[in-house]
Amino acid sequence: MTKGIGVLLLVLLCVTVALGEMARPARLPREQGPEFLCRVGQFLAGTPDSVRLLVVVAVPFDNLQFIRGDSGFQAAFEVVSSVYSDTGGLIGERISNRTAVTRDYSETNLATRAVTHVDDYRVVPGDYRVRVVLTEKESSGRSLYETEVSAAAPDPLLRLSDIFWVEESRSDEGLGALRVVGGFFTDEESALVRFQAASTEPESLSIVWQILGESEVDSLGGRAFRIAASSQPKSYELRVSLLELGAGDYILHVVAEGHQRRVERELPFTLLLRGMPRSVVRLDLAIRQVRYIATNEEMRRLRDAPPRHREAVFRDFWERRDPTPGTVRNELMEEYYYRVEYANQNFGTNRAGWETDRGRIFIRYGEPSDIERYPFEINSRPYEVWYYDHLNRRFVFVDHTGFGDYELVGPEWGP
Repeated sequence: MTKGIGVLLLVLLCVTVALGEMARPARLPREQGPEFLCRVGQFLAGTPDSVRLLVVVAVPFDNLQFIRGDSGFQAAFEVVSSVYSDTGGLIGERISNRTAVTRDYSETNLATRAVTHVDDYRVVPGDYRVRVVLTEKESSGRSLYETEVSAAAPDPLLRLSDIFWVEESRSDEGLGALRVVGGFFTDEESALVRFQAASTEPESLSIVWQILGESEVDSLGGRAFRIAASSQPKSYELRVSLLELGAGDYILHVVAEGHQRRVERELPFTLLLRGMPRSVVRLDLAIRQVRYIATNEEMRRLRDAPPRHREAVFRDFWERRDPTPGTVRNELMEEYYYRVEYANQNFGTNRAGWETDRGRIFIRYGEPSDIERYPFEINSRPYEVWYYDHLNRRFVFVDHTGFGDYELVGPEWGP
């Protein structure tokens, strides 16, 4: 950020804060290796006394280190998936070498392209621990993912698998090309899911699916249909419309009924805002976080906007604050949510960092000119003094509890 833009952002933030006083962002955590996404779920086996445990791994291109090769650019990595019983015994393990390849260098930085890998384990019903280790060949960096899963004994009269996102349909049977995603963009039209059902009885089964929203109790979309019963697992595909949904968190809810049985499955997902800072992953949270610069009236409009129109109101809020209108970037918005993310990473306690006193001051005024820390003063609680020379202000924070939850002492607009 240039000095000129930095000064402009500070002025805009401070002016907006003054108005506010008058009226009132799956990925897995990165360790040493590349980030990756992982989904562990169950598909149906040929017999009711066993389960197919699927371990699906997706590694986005922008998390890999590519090197130039004869056919373009490539990044090699190893995936080791292991399944353990609840007593700790190793049930099965797969070691696979994969390579991401592209001829276009610009694609090496894409988060929207990924290499997907699937390991398929046949297990008996029970409790298991799944461990995935991904090692990048170029850097030797390793990342780890672990989870626990319970494979319940299926009822032969009505079996229903987990739900999986898939690529565009290539076949009416089988798994299809599985996807591991936590979210989609609000301008995407639709997405596909697959699941399996089976029954040993000849009667048809009822399938009802719907999308549940934040505080919605009714369906936001979906339909009901019947499927022919089959003793062998059959795959079914649903196309989920996304255009009618606003940004936020949702659940795809599928219910199978038949033979006086009822089985439910859920698949959470998020609709993200394209063109927003990467840390803005939930619209409802991003709206709450602007309270430090928004007026009471602006917060009311943001909170009261219907879910389908909330994104437009949110974008309008930031467009009116864009220091360089007519350009792609909104530097003020980027700086603001950078500060929110920094606060979350550095000042969080039992509350999110942006909600703490130190987080609030950092978001409003940016990085201090200097910080004096006194963690071990005799006859005194730990405290910090933040100096903002360009504002001729200082702020004192005291840790009254001893757990790192520093509170602001004195008025925010004091000397």
